[in-house]
Amino acid sequence: MKKKALFLLGFLIVVAILSAVFYFDIIEKSRIKYYMQKAGINQEEVIKNLDNIKKWSDKIQEDNSNFDYYIELARAHRYLGNTDKSIEIYKSYPYEKQGTVLYLYHNNLAKIYEYKKDCEEANNHYLEIIKNFKGQYSNTYLFLTKNYIILQDKDSAWKYYIEFQKTGGEDIEILKKLEKM
Repeated sequence: MKKKALFLLGFLIVVAILSAVFYFDIIEKSRIKYYMQKAGINQEEVIKNLDNIKKWSDKIQEDNSNFDYYIELARAHRYLGNTDKSIEIYKSYPYEKQGTVLYLYHNNLAKIYEYKKDCEEANNHYLEIIKNFKGQYSNTYLFLTKNYIILQDKDSAWKYYIEFQKTGGEDIEILKKLEKM
């Protein structure tokens, strides 16, 4: 009787393990399919970015002072279409932002907000770059110009395009758009 009970118990354990493996396989495939549709990327890219999320999350757990880890984690989420999560990751960096970290923080957030079509919030981050770096990153003026064109703010668009020109920059396509405003 004990042998039969042990056999039955062993059989049930094997069935439970196989069911769990099968269940998690279905869940993982559903998750991959979801991100393929959401982000418009192929299965290989989804798997790579899911792996990167795990990798960079683990790295942050080991050393939360390295801003590069936050960039990579936010990028993986962004590629999967999780733009709000990307923003949350940047904003969760617990240390003072200065120098290159400050620039990357504002520039990368600006790019995410542009992707979300929130030009006003993107401009807020670009203006922080100008305030903190005094024209060191001249393309910031061009990015502001483009966003103000989208926002139909002619005066601001011209203002930042002129600043861009002062740094030696020129963009014929943007100039044409400005002249049509």
